[in-house]
Amino acid sequence: MNDAFLSFVSEYFSVEKKLINKKTRIEALERTAHDRIVFTFELEKHFGIEFGEEELLKLRNLGDYQALLEKKLQKKESSLKKAA
Repeated sequence: MNDAFLSFVSEYFSVEKKLINKKTRIEALERTAHDRIVFTFELEKHFGIEFGEEELLKLRNLGDYQALLEKKLQKKESSLKKAA
């Protein structure tokens, strides 16, 4: 898994990195019903990206989050290169 993403998840949910992987389901980490919403918002803010509502409905585990995050970051980087 991407180390920056793994570190973010570990710190956000107060879980040791060695205890989570791409198959870890997000609901296994949630403490309250609102954790997923706040986690997603904080992830967007931390990495400077935005997820679409339809994209979020498909996310089930950390691997799904990481794959979408990487896709968004690549798109962001590509846009910045074109603007330069």
